[in-house]
Amino acid sequence: MRSKIVFIRFCAFLCLAVFFISVASLPALSSGESTESTSAYRTLKKGDSGPDVTALKTAMYYLGYFTSLNVSDQYNNVMVERVTALQRANGLTADGVAGPELQALVFSGQCVPAKGAPAPTPVPSPARTASPSPSPTPIDAPSAGSTAPGQMPPSTPTPVPPSEDGAATPSPYRTLKKGDNGDAVLRLKTAMYYLGYFTSLDVTGSYNDVMVKRVKALQKTNGLKEDGIASPELQELVFSGMCVPTQGAPAPTPIPTPSPVPLSPSNLPKEVPATDEKGFLLTEDSYLYENDSAGLWLYKTKNISITIARYSENNLVWFETEVWCSPEEPMSSYLSPGNTPGKRYMSPLKMAEDSGAILCLTDDFFGFRLNYNYRTGVVIRDGKVIGSRTYAADRSAFPNLEVLALFRDGSMKCYLSDAHTAQEYLDMGAVSTFAFGPILVTDGRLGPHMTSTSYYHYREPRCAVGMIEPYHYVILTVKGRSDDSKGIYLDWLAQRMLYLGCTEALNLDGGGTVCLIFNGKILNKTTKNLRSVTSLITFGTR
Repeated sequence: MRSKIVFIRFCAFLCLAVFFISVASLPALSSGESTESTSAYRTLKKGDSGPDVTALKTAMYYLGYFTSLNVSDQYNNVMVERVTALQRANGLTADGVAGPELQALVFSGQCVPAKGAPAPTPVPSPARTASPSPSPTPIDAPSAGSTAPGQMPPSTPTPVPPSEDGAATPSPYRTLKKGDNGDAVLRLKTAMYYLGYFTSLDVTGSYNDVMVKRVKALQKTNGLKEDGIASPELQELVFSGMCVPTQGAPAPTPIPTPSPVPLSPSNLPKEVPATDEKGFLLTEDSYLYENDSAGLWLYKTKNISITIARYSENNLVWFETEVWCSPEEPMSSYLSPGNTPGKRYMSPLKMAEDSGAILCLTDDFFGFRLNYNYRTGVVIRDGKVIGSRTYAADRSAFPNLEVLALFRDGSMKCYLSDAHTAQEYLDMGAVSTFAFGPILVTDGRLGPHMTSTSYYHYREPRCAVGMIEPYHYVILTVKGRSDDSKGIYLDWLAQRMLYLGCTEALNLDGGGTVCLIFNGKILNKTTKNLRSVTSLITFGTR
């Protein structure tokens, strides 16, 4: 009994000791000062808006909780979902509310990034990331030379001491300079856009004279040596959230999530008839516009709107096609005639003529695999099962036969190769399935292989189809194997589809198969290099 009393007294003493130690460790408050008043951030929750919401979303992008920098200043349902995921990853109460403590964690460089989320840029490790000062300027506080909406407040980076063992942490960045090319340059330019050093997101992966000039401007603003070279240290500063933005530069316009970047070429003709917000004509007429030299093609009726724009840059030529359909005139397929679908090869021009469609493009070329008795993948066309033999998920071979399913409500969804049987897709309401791969975008995020620089990383003509929302699609067709266009990598294709607003997108058969036909004419190649196929994706009626 005596030993029990001693034990209870000891526990009580221990609790008191812990209490007094905790109190003693709290910072002293001046008279009339509260802990809440010392915070640089206000609590953000659903329904709020403002530049501090945009700044938080941008910081969360670099932690993998958003897959695009095209964020708005609205604390919407998507923001609640992403904040909840961040809270769970960091062991916090998952209520979707961004309190001052959570925001301080996000901007501290110590926040745990999203597990499994594709990192859109290399994020420096916390040991190498500059930390904000103990009392940072509130994001929504007015000040001289204030930052543009959606940008981090300017602050002087704090030197980071070396690690205890004296060994420097390897930098995730390589030195970039004039003449370099690639995704690393493109990522840096994109980040510099959000700091005001570029005025457009229409940037390339080329470290050219313009890039040298902009890097020098950034170096000057941040008190660094102005040599126009993006060293690892400079890139860490840019991605840390501590880089001083340019003064007086036009603020980038936030694009609401998940709305896409609209395909609005600058050379649209003036005589386009009146349309609704989807581009459908308000009358029973049809409108056709073709301008090969300008690289612009349009077709509109009361049920469909098609816009095709050609782009050329850095020895690359590609076509971006935006299609709005209606339930009365949905996306469809055309198969070569015969008793066995996929057995008969035909010229895509002849098939386009026979189909009567205004827009045709090549698809997964399942007929090739069918004719050689290869696994076709799960292939359905217009409700009929054509092939069902597929690979196990994540097979290393190319194509991996991942699937894009088109449903009766006009929606699309990507799936791993063996996620469902053909009958299961039909039971789910699928009208057609296309099996090729890899998945470029799914659930608004890059596909599982799209952050790898070793996954079949070579330039080719490419073709991809994706969905922004039901009945609203994007087709990306890239020329290759020609003097004017080298072709493109898969990760470029994925990033572009994501940039254009796709929430789901699949890579279709590329190489010599790729063919884009509008009103009976091939846009992406000459008839000399035309490969016979067995099926097409079609839109509209001529």
